[in-house]
Amino acid sequence: MAKIDKIYFYKMTTDNGGAPCSYRSVLTLAICKPKVRSTAEENDWIVGFGGKDLEERLIYVAQVDHKLRDGEYYKKEEYFGRPDCIYRWDSGSRRYYLLDGKIYHRGGVNLEHDLDNGKALVLLSKNYTYFGNLGTSEYKGKYPEVKKHIEALKQGHRINHSEALFDELCRLIEENIVSEKRGKPSNADSCEKCDSIEGKIVVSSRKTTRCV
Repeated sequence: MAKIDKIYFYKMTTDNGGAPCSYRSVLTLAICKPKVRSTAEENDWIVGFGGKDLEERLIYVAQVDHKLRDGEYYKKEEYFGRPDCIYRWDSGSRRYYLLDGKIYHRGGVNLEHDLDNGKALVLLSKNYTYFGNLGTSEYKGKYPEVKKHIEALKQGHRINHSEALFDELCRLIEENIVSEKRGKPSNADSCEKCDSIEGKIVVSSRKTTRCV
């Protein structure tokens, strides 16, 4: 496994298949989570844990293979069939609009939030494991630093750099990225709000650990 340099982790309020979206062996983060989509770059890792309502289970681990910019995700036909490709670019009016019949973010009220003032950044991963409803919190028994920070993570939380935390996150990724387990979304309701996180997003590297 290639060297890991930077890891983002956060607690999800909802896991309904929209953010992230695991579909046809590709995981995308296209809607919600604008801070992760704007700051994560190719080769970075993202680890999504459940919030308290999801029992702080491990939901997914993914390496960013490619970062699409300037609305490319909503302009190229190769992505049109994906469930989270819910917007389209109208070159005539030079604006994005919500497609009819899509199951996420109905009504278009999340458009500006999802597109982050027109940046429309989307992360793609082919190197990932999505556990969904099959995820567990068993990692807590093996990785005490991860357990401590996940349980403490909340709004306003500040985290000091810990090389032990980074090392544990690396091992957690390496252990779970090889798993063949593939679950379904934990929440069946596609309309359930998914545009918020429980706590802060934390980015950890060998040099520093900070909230974004």
